[in-house]
Amino acid sequence: GKIVVAGLALVVFGGTAYGYVNLRALDDVARDSVIDAEGETKPGEQPADGSLDILLVGRDSRSDNQGKPLPPEMLRELRAGANGDDLTDTLIVLRIPNGTKEVKAFSIPRDSYVSMPGGKGKINAAFGRGKAAEARRLREAGESDKAKINQGALTAARRATRQAVEDLTGVKIDHFAE
Repeated sequence: GKIVVAGLALVVFGGTAYGYVNLRALDDVARDSVIDAEGETKPGEQPADGSLDILLVGRDSRSDNQGKPLPPEMLRELRAGANGDDLTDTLIVLRIPNGTKEVKAFSIPRDSYVSMPGGKGKINAAFGRGKAAEARRLREAGESDKAKINQGALTAARRATRQAVEDLTGVKIDHFAE
């Protein structure tokens, strides 16, 4: 009996240590406030429609997390085309209903034609339009720090994408992952 308990304790300790080490790796994940503060769901609170809606966005970024261009050899390896990173390639809404085990996901075609600031266009252009508009606004306001302009522009681009998806689907997005 003591050997079984000791073995179980060792397994629990090992699992806890493994989890702690991997949790620390999440410190390098970039976080950004894409959901407006007044619309955020507080911890433990359920959204009004009883589901959790997550927007998953994939885009072809040609830069790293600091906004520096990727090396040419990496771009060749990734077979990245000539388009910049201002378009979203994948838009998936993941819906987790409250109290049920049935999770649903639906993909939004990137060529869906929608209304957005600046006029109608393909939904995958919402990211680029939001990014360009915010970068221009920040420069006109006197901001000269490229890192601050880039971060502010990316936040605005993510918000514009989220808003375009909400306007198209009528679904209130609770979380955003890129």
